[in-house]
Amino acid sequence: MPDVILEVAGVPVNSFEDLLREVRRHQVGDRIPLTVRRGGQVFQVEVVLAPFPGR
Repeated sequence: MPDVILEVAGVPVNSFEDLLREVRRHQVGDRIPLTVRRGGQVFQVEVVLAPFPGR
């Protein structure tokens, strides 16, 4: 079962477009908390934005 991203920096996301919009509000190098559901567990992870490969 895949992980499902529920929130980006506290903002709920319900689609891939929502996810992209919220991530694009941040800069490369920013640390962003994600709320993730894996199976029956919901937890937070922190990610550091990196440049898109090839850009």
